[in-house]
Amino acid sequence: MSISGRSAMFSRQVSDLASALPDERPVTAVCVVESISGCPPGFTAVARTYDLDTDADLWKDGFWRRETRYLCLSKLENAGVAGHVVEDVAVIGERDMPPESHTFLPHTTDTGNKAWKKKQLVYKLTAVEVASRFIVDVIVLGRQKANPEGFSLVGELNGLLVCCKYGQAMPTPKRAAPAPPLPYSPAARNGPKVPDSTLAQGYAGIDGVPFVINPKLNKSKELKHFTLTNASSMTVEDLEKLTDYDFRTEYATLQQATTP
Repeated sequence: MSISGRSAMFSRQVSDLASALPDERPVTAVCVVESISGCPPGFTAVARTYDLDTDADLWKDGFWRRETRYLCLSKLENAGVAGHVVEDVAVIGERDMPPESHTFLPHTTDTGNKAWKKKQLVYKLTAVEVASRFIVDVIVLGRQKANPEGFSLVGELNGLLVCCKYGQAMPTPKRAAPAPPLPYSPAARNGPKVPDSTLAQGYAGIDGVPFVINPKLNKSKELKHFTLTNASSMTVEDLEKLTDYDFRTEYATLQQATTP
């Protein structure tokens, strides 16, 4: 057998295996059709009963006028409301109000006729990020009166039992919290850039500040003729006389300021 032949056979085997496995993707949209051929693109009709493999017609009309109703499901993301899944389905009376947040299916998608008689099926859409569970399959039972293992009983429609299978939503992984910023340092913001290791050890406000003489004081001509007194030839008395100051003016000013 050639390489292309073996590849084609392997692809068919993978496809057969995939079709044999249960499809656990969430149902995203539900509708009702009068004819199986009227099932919209991307939808699958629940056309046969789960237990007897007979016609899964949910209308069960009389012999004189043949009318049928089939439930259709879709698992495509763009089939219903974007970002939503079918969280639940329920069977209620024809004139009953639906449970909270549930939606009616009043008409057939293909012909626009009335969808149900006596009882009706309603469903609930929920945003996928908050849904705790969702519908992955809906079946119809022709004779069996108890739900199969793994399925939950929804209700009875014209003598047929409707059951659904739930899937559990996977928790959304939480993102790790960002690392806290380093302590704020005015010198690090306005001063010269320093390595992070320096910041971690403590960064003084005067680090990196150049020590230079103010240009206003840098008068080279005057400095050439400036000489310091030879302090080594002065006695202690001479130094005391030179630095003696009794703060007489300051005391007088302070006394005047405090006198009422």
